[in-house]
Amino acid sequence: ADYLNNPDGRPVVIKLETGTSNDYFVGFNRAIGVNADNDEADDMVTIVQTGANGEYRSQSFLKAKLGPSSSMGEIYTIENFGGVAGKDVVVEVTNIDLTTDPATADILFRNDQPPTAAPTTLESCLSQPGKTTMSVDILTDNYPSETTWSLVNECTGSEDATGGGYTSPGTSYSTGDMCVDANSQYTFTINDTFGDGICCSYGSGSYTITYDGAQVASGGEFGSTESKIFGSCGPTPTPPPTTPNPTKVPTHPPSNSPSKSPTSEPTNNPVVGPTPAPWNATPSPSPTDATPSPSPTPPPNTSGTVTASYDASLRAPKCSAVGSSCTSGASLLIGTQSDSTEPNG
Repeated sequence: ADYLNNPDGRPVVIKLETGTSNDYFVGFNRAIGVNADNDEADDMVTIVQTGANGEYRSQSFLKAKLGPSSSMGEIYTIENFGGVAGKDVVVEVTNIDLTTDPATADILFRNDQPPTAAPTTLESCLSQPGKTTMSVDILTDNYPSETTWSLVNECTGSEDATGGGYTSPGTSYSTGDMCVDANSQYTFTINDTFGDGICCSYGSGSYTITYDGAQVASGGEFGSTESKIFGSCGPTPTPPPTTPNPTKVPTHPPSNSPSKSPTSEPTNNPVVGPTPAPWNATPSPSPTDATPSPSPTPPPNTSGTVTASYDASLRAPKCSAVGSSCTSGASLLIGTQSDSTEPNG
């Protein structure tokens, strides 16, 4: 109704061309003049999907009504934009100013969606013993303000997370990775104040819960409330062992005094007597024909003459060599007598 009041030539409606027949139109629904009595979306940014490229008559769908907030503008994500898997376009309202003439809305388009809250990084969470990650993703229906949810840790009795206050229909909201206890049982409860759930009477809303890397609960069709229980209370994981000391401390200290010696006497060595000689043994007889060995014969005198001399130890004459005869001088026995007897007598 106020589109002619545009001295700066700002866009009134922005078309997002998907490359298919279904395109999106983003506009600021200023509630003024003939447009002051709208049924909904007063002074909000609207996102409408149409067919026939928006050039001919076709059915249209109001996909989102976005307004700003104190900390972060509301967003709407067009998933798989243009039919390309994984290509998402995010529409974010960063500011709406109704004090200017004309009133303005600042809109940001991007191809990635930041988390609605600053999550603990996955690496930081998993480095803590006994911790893991959980995320809650909500796709709102046509009446997002009716939806609230809570997450209760049944092992501790604490309410670990809550959600609600949604304002944009057909919009994806995510908690991002929340760092929670790895060994706990949780109860997720989602509520709808009107009592028709978030699917499928008035929009195709849904919820998904991912815990420890796996999807553990999902849904959308319920009445006033629905609860899902997952996980289990378990012992805290044992922290990794520290490096042991090289030498282990003995289990029991040694006794103060040495062990007593044995009281029994040592076993005596066996006494074995000599083997007795047989009673009928007789000594071997001496040989009867043995004769004493003859005295050695003195070597023959080769000088030629054998003489005799007096041998005091024999007290008799003695030949100087072995021979058939020996001779002596005339005075051989003179002066050799004793006690008036011949020495050889």
